[in-house]
Amino acid sequence: MKRIAVVCVSIVLLSSAARLATCQTLDSITRSQEGRSMRASSGNWDNNNDNYKFAPGETRVLADLKGPGKITHIWFTPSSRNIRHPRALVLRIYWDGATVPSVEVPMGDFFAVGNGMQADVDSLPIKVCSRGRGYNSYWRMPFAKSAKITLTNESDEEPASSYFQIDWVKLDQAPKDLMYFHARYHQEFPPKMDKPYTIFVGKGRGHYVGTVLSSQNGIGHWFGEGDDFFYIDGEKEPSIVGTGTEDYFNEAWNMRVHSSLYTGCTVFEPRAPDMRVSAYRWHIADPV
Repeated sequence: MKRIAVVCVSIVLLSSAARLATCQTLDSITRSQEGRSMRASSGNWDNNNDNYKFAPGETRVLADLKGPGKITHIWFTPSSRNIRHPRALVLRIYWDGATVPSVEVPMGDFFAVGNGMQADVDSLPIKVCSRGRGYNSYWRMPFAKSAKITLTNESDEEPASSYFQIDWVKLDQAPKDLMYFHARYHQEFPPKMDKPYTIFVGKGRGHYVGTVLSSQNGIGHWFGEGDDFFYIDGEKEPSIVGTGTEDYFNEAWNMRVHSSLYTGCTVFEPRAPDMRVSAYRWHIADPV
């Protein structure tokens, strides 16, 4: 995936129902939980050499889960001599035997840090620690029949490796109001000046629950005076109109590095040509 000016990751939950799944709370764990806890991992019983290795261009299946079930936690610790390996390693997830992935995102961007960079993140669904080396996702990802997770090293020069754990719950039956998790990557180079940049176009009933926006700014400073617009169900006039890009990420008067439950700015380089920025907003409390 080539060097870009603007990149975004859009995260949605789609199904025939329109209700968010309830995540674990301190109160809920005082009651009996459904299902059986399971894990797919790179671990072995013999030694500590328990990571998966990826040649340039290689794809490996990390997990092929038989449902019904739900993924509750994903952990990665990747490494490579390619310093931009978080952009070169691409995560894909396929639900229920589909041939087209519902998740197709570079690893770093999925975990809220774009441009192939590394940074810590401390949000509700995404946690990155160890100076950007330990990736954790707590997004709930239910499936009715199966889930296949792959990782591809799209570098054409350097090999890579990754430890991983995928925690999931095997259920007796799929929920009637099952909602599938989707995450899509989109980039544009160069974006058209004074024209809206399209973050996401989707069809179906569901919720839009998150955005990760990354940029490399040739103008040498933050570009964020563009407003956000949400056009829902084919409408010509947007139902939701914002007041500026940093305002969408719940910031004010420019951006600065921080990380919180629902919003954050994980990368904000000093003002200079090609400065890089990454920011996230999770619509968990306010799904669209």
